[in-house]
Amino acid sequence: GGGGGWGRSISRAEAVSRAEDDDVEFQTGGSVPLEEIKAEHTLPPTPTATKRKYAILFGYVGFEYSGLQMQTTPEVKTVEQQLERALLLAGVIEEHNYGTLQKLGWSRAARTDKGVHAAANCVGVKLRVAVTEGWEERVKAQVNAFLPEAIRVLAIVRVGGSFNAKQAAEYRRYRYELPAMCLLPRDLVDGELYRQAEKECAEKEEDSEPAVTQVSDEGLALVRAKFVGRTVSERAMQLLRTALGAYVGTRRYHNFTSRMHGHDPRANRYITSFDVGEPYHTEGGECYIPLTVVGQSFLLHQIRKMVCVAVDVVRGNMTPEH
Repeated sequence: GGGGGWGRSISRAEAVSRAEDDDVEFQTGGSVPLEEIKAEHTLPPTPTATKRKYAILFGYVGFEYSGLQMQTTPEVKTVEQQLERALLLAGVIEEHNYGTLQKLGWSRAARTDKGVHAAANCVGVKLRVAVTEGWEERVKAQVNAFLPEAIRVLAIVRVGGSFNAKQAAEYRRYRYELPAMCLLPRDLVDGELYRQAEKECAEKEEDSEPAVTQVSDEGLALVRAKFVGRTVSERAMQLLRTALGAYVGTRRYHNFTSRMHGHDPRANRYITSFDVGEPYHTEGGECYIPLTVVGQSFLLHQIRKMVCVAVDVVRGNMTPEH
């Protein structure tokens, strides 16, 4: 999945969202070790400008990262880890504040999971910036110079001292690319899986009953290749729209996350829209259906489970009334 569009103002920072109510807001120990940084670079002079709060708007391709949020060990590569390192090398945070995001007044508009991208996300952070003519472009270029190509700062904006990126974000937009083959009739796909299971049992000269759950990875790839480029019927698309449209409004989502009971007030989430785009084919011939959900905030794994339930409706495993 990828993030939504570019926010129209700081208070409308749009981003791929994850677990807005995680128990742990900040974790320490996941920064790139100072010794490692100093072995490769000479740290700039300690900044002397007055420390003030800024909003950093940035985007990233998340393939190589274990999510946005800093973890407890530097071996786990995260986007925040790389951003903090770049801010230090750009000379806008002090060495004695490095390694503890709380000291920087850090806040984030939204989290993303491992491998997820964001077209635009936002963090609030205290920086020491010499505000002279053209400082925005100068600081942006300095930070980007020390970031991997997959992470880019898009803008740096001066904000009030009480700014909190999470609280200021009015909504979050999440785009989910659904393989069209997921909506194919269950009997069609299961029949092909069973035939592959029979073939593998015969090749192994086994007497056991073939089972679709025991198909090898190679076998799954062969089955997938037979369906990956197929489009779906208009009836399936309409069922998908109906199922996803049922989420619009305020609902209780305790069954769409983990470790949350039905009476927990945090289970209430407001969904503004859940749109289904037109199917498209990639250059490799794979067919995908873009799904775009907009809401105030989302729980851990909520969106993927919402999509899975909708897929079950289309495939006949559940009825829309469920």
